[in-house]
Amino acid sequence: MIDDNGQFFHIDFGFIFGKEPGGKGGLASKIRISKTMVMGMGGFKSEGYKLFEQKCWECFSHLRDRKSYILNLMHLMINSGIGDLPYSTHKKVLNELYERFMPYITSNEEAEK
Repeated sequence: MIDDNGQFFHIDFGFIFGKEPGGKGGLASKIRISKTMVMGMGGFKSEGYKLFEQKCWECFSHLRDRKSYILNLMHLMINSGIGDLPYSTHKKVLNELYERFMPYITSNEEAEK
């Protein structure tokens, strides 16, 4: 990716495809955020952090409502050569992605809980 100043920056899509950060295994947090970032918002109990949590939920809710589109796009990428979406394991990766949307929960209100 390239920012407005022409600088390259990295976006790690591995997490979307089920890869955990190295050395953390199943202990990695579900949201990739550091304590420093939380402190910059004012701490865990701050209004800034509460707003951040709310915005995260709103984003997830919108994505969850469009999970079919997202999964269809991922399906189109199976043969693209993306290292984190190899053809040999694409079914497992796409099923895990689908599960992250909590499809067994019928309402977004229930999913938020």
